[in-house]
Amino acid sequence: MFSPFVLISQPWYSKSIDIDNLNNTGWQILVEGEELILSSPNYCNANTTQTCTFLVKTDWEGNYIDHVVIDSHRVASLKNPIIKSSDSTFHVYMSPSPYEESNIHILKLDNDLEVLEEWNFGAEQENELPYYWVQHENGFLATSLAYSEEESEYTSWFTFFDKDMEVVNQAMFPEWESEYGLMMDDDLIATQDGNFVSSGRLITTSPDNETVTKYNEEMDILWHARLENQPLHINEHASLVELENGNIVANWEQINNTNPYNDSLSSMHLRMVCLDGNTGDTVWTNTMWMPRPAYPYVFKLNRANNGDIIGLGSIYRPPGPEEWLEAWDNAAFIFRMSPEGELKWKRYILDTKSPLADLGHFINSANLPNGDLLFIGSYQDTFPNHEPTINNPNIWLVRTDSMGCLIPGCGDLQIVTDSTILTNTKELIVSEKEYFMARVYPNPAIEYWTLEWGYSAQGYLQLLDLNGRLIHAQDIQNGTQQIPAKNIPPGLYFMHINSKEASGSFKVIKW
Repeated sequence: MFSPFVLISQPWYSKSIDIDNLNNTGWQILVEGEELILSSPNYCNANTTQTCTFLVKTDWEGNYIDHVVIDSHRVASLKNPIIKSSDSTFHVYMSPSPYEESNIHILKLDNDLEVLEEWNFGAEQENELPYYWVQHENGFLATSLAYSEEESEYTSWFTFFDKDMEVVNQAMFPEWESEYGLMMDDDLIATQDGNFVSSGRLITTSPDNETVTKYNEEMDILWHARLENQPLHINEHASLVELENGNIVANWEQINNTNPYNDSLSSMHLRMVCLDGNTGDTVWTNTMWMPRPAYPYVFKLNRANNGDIIGLGSIYRPPGPEEWLEAWDNAAFIFRMSPEGELKWKRYILDTKSPLADLGHFINSANLPNGDLLFIGSYQDTFPNHEPTINNPNIWLVRTDSMGCLIPGCGDLQIVTDSTILTNTKELIVSEKEYFMARVYPNPAIEYWTLEWGYSAQGYLQLLDLNGRLIHAQDIQNGTQQIPAKNIPPGLYFMHINSKEASGSFKVIKW
């Protein structure tokens, strides 16, 4: 009998990768043949005095194969630090470690991830912090922020390299002089037409504006767009992705000014905008309304194999049954949207193997050829010092199907335990029968519960205790059937039902 809740029977997974009990955080996934390459900035020693870079190889199933340590450098770019070249070598955007000097270093690696060559740029600029870089048709564009202690301000530094890593052009934008939002660390992409788009905050306005700017290799501004002005921003990150037609999609957070007294809606929602790639004009917008009290944080937008938009990050206090709400503050947040702005699905993923779930978040994603999605980030492993601090995060590697599901027909919320995956879209009670064509009675029960299932498609039922342990499972059909309770210990249980037509959950009590 097929069980959609048995994790080991599926190709999808939620895995923790801990290298040498050091602080591992997953930043990027590269799909290389039948392997995955994961980039991870870490501490190199137990007393956390030096940072380094781990490049970890796994198979598509997330099984560890090998790793390489670059102890002289720390990977610098949160978005896409590793770029694969046409000759099958890799270029990595890095900072030296220890931080004797803070500037751009680029390392060239062979196919075995061994260092072939190293370049050092920007040593003449004091306090330079590398942020993002991208590959374009003529070479690479690297961005960094240089801080002047004397003037107490930042300057954005754009450096263009050719394919041989020779500097061909540089441009600087002092923080308080630019009319464009080019000086903050939001996002940077290269476009299909050989140009670039970056996003940031324009801090010379009050309140700050989230902005999107397109420019060419000579730093000529081609267009500039300011996103809707808001007096408050949650993560101050407008991530970017280019669609197949050349248009640009960005995200930011929006305060709920529509009805701030609506207790069912969060005070903060996710806004999406599509800008014309040639003019910067708005093509469409979409507001992703969040139920209270779920606040969205989006760290990255990527493009799926079919052109859809994949968003990822974390969500503050996702909705769920009351018994679970006390267990975490954050969960990972993923969603899929069509190029026309239609939301296809959004999911919240929580892995309870982490004792500090509010660290759980995704930073990047990748697509497998069959359409499956890979997500990487981190969550807490242990509290070695018994303090509420980030002591030992692990690389968090998750593979879902194209619908963002760890099990077929998943709901919005997916909770991964040691042995099962619990899913929930919304807690259902008997009084909601008019919306969900199922009911359970008697409740409480002594010998059995009777389930009335009003859908034609066969469903699958699981009874789980409060710790997520599977107590009973069975197929269900249209009509009335009995669920045994006689040999089950008294207590509160969750009855989960999944089918092609509907999914839902009941709280049931055994006397």
